[in-house]
Amino acid sequence: MDIAYLFAEYGLPFLVGTIMFGVGINLQLEDFRRIIVKPQEITVSMIGQMILLPLIAFLIALLLDFPTWAKIGLVLVSVSPSGASPNFITYYLDGRLALAVSTTALSSVLSLIAIPLIVSLALQIFESKGQQISLPFWETILKICITVIIPISLGVLLRENKEEIAIKLEKIMKWGMPVILLIIFGGSIFLESGGSSLDIMKYLNQYPYAIALNVGAVLASYLLARLVLKDKKAHYTISTVVGIQSNALAIFVANTILNRPDLAIMPIIYSSFTFFSTALFALAVKKLE
Repeated sequence: MDIAYLFAEYGLPFLVGTIMFGVGINLQLEDFRRIIVKPQEITVSMIGQMILLPLIAFLIALLLDFPTWAKIGLVLVSVSPSGASPNFITYYLDGRLALAVSTTALSSVLSLIAIPLIVSLALQIFESKGQQISLPFWETILKICITVIIPISLGVLLRENKEEIAIKLEKIMKWGMPVILLIIFGGSIFLESGGSSLDIMKYLNQYPYAIALNVGAVLASYLLARLVLKDKKAHYTISTVVGIQSNALAIFVANTILNRPDLAIMPIIYSSFTFFSTALFALAVKKLE
């Protein structure tokens, strides 16, 4: 077993789970009750994630002239679920953590339905051919539970029952989480490039389209949230979860299910900058509102 395999199978889930536990100790059950009682926020967040984002990707692909593989790859990015990174950003910006976590969980499940439907449509439109796509539903659900739901639940339970311990751990995690995130970010880029160095310079001309999707996503979701919701924290929380995608599933679909490594290039490109661009946008919004 090589280092890449060990990191992907054991190291990455453990590190993500550790961050999610750190997120959980900053949450209380009341935060989730608020989402259930007032579902407007999660509804707006899911509209941004599951409707606005794919629509923007299709508009960019239809209106602009760039390679077909990049167009389909861009659509694949748009239907990938929100990942752990938005939760981390939301935590540090004192946003609506429960909203971010709930969006991550819901989008991860819904993407299992959205990816086969929407990517098949993109293949039909841009390459004039359809292709059946099936995803490992229960395996993905299990991974979501292990890396997101269970660690966050443990953190919430600790906060509810042993608040003094949770507060002490919170101080430690506040300094430890950035280090863990750097390890995750570097490892994820390495894994998403297939365990080898991706020649980013070769694909620089595709960056404007990935940037256009990111800018369109954060702006559209922010404006929608601001139009519908009064809570300022919800505005930048929603733009954050919509702006950053967890492209591990996209890489899996491209390489393993479709046997199209070229379709994995746009997810890799998108992952290389969106954490920083989306975080800066959320920070600017928080300061200006």
